[in-house]
Amino acid sequence: MVGTVQRYTEWKNPESGSENMTEVAEACDILGVNIYPFYVDSLETIDDNLVKLQSMYDNIYNNFPNANIWITETGFPSGGSDCSSEQETSVERTQEYFEGIKDWAENNQEVPVYYFQYFDKETEENQEDICNNFFGICDAEGIAKFDF
Repeated sequence: MVGTVQRYTEWKNPESGSENMTEVAEACDILGVNIYPFYVDSLETIDDNLVKLQSMYDNIYNNFPNANIWITETGFPSGGSDCSSEQETSVERTQEYFEGIKDWAENNQEVPVYYFQYFDKETEENQEDICNNFFGICDAEGIAKFDF
C-alpha cells in the first residue's frame, strides 16, 4: 500500500495546491489528512471542535469519494498562549477532546484516527508559551495529564 499525508488545507482545495494533488491522490491507496479544528476557527466548545472535525472530514471525502481517507493527526493543546487560535487551552479541554475523538472513532470505525501526540515536547528557553509544545496526553516526562 502507498499513501501520503497532507494538512487539511491542501486537501480541501486540491486545485489551489500543487497541480499534481489530484493525480497523487488517485495514485495512492491511502490519503492521510491532519485535521486540527483548534486552528481553523475560534470555536467555543469541544463539541463545536468535534462538529468541525466531522465537517472537515466530510469536505475531504467529498473531494475524493473513492479514496481511503485516514485522519493521521488530530489533537488539542493543554497549554500555551502563543497559539494562532483564540481558543482556551487547558488539560480539561484536552481530555474532553481526546474522549470526543475516541467516541468519534468508535462511531466511524472505517476511518483510522491517530491522536497527536503522546508526549509534550521539551520546551526551550523563550518557547514556553508555544501551543505546539503541549499537544501531548502526557507531559514531557511521560506523566499522564489525565486518566485514559
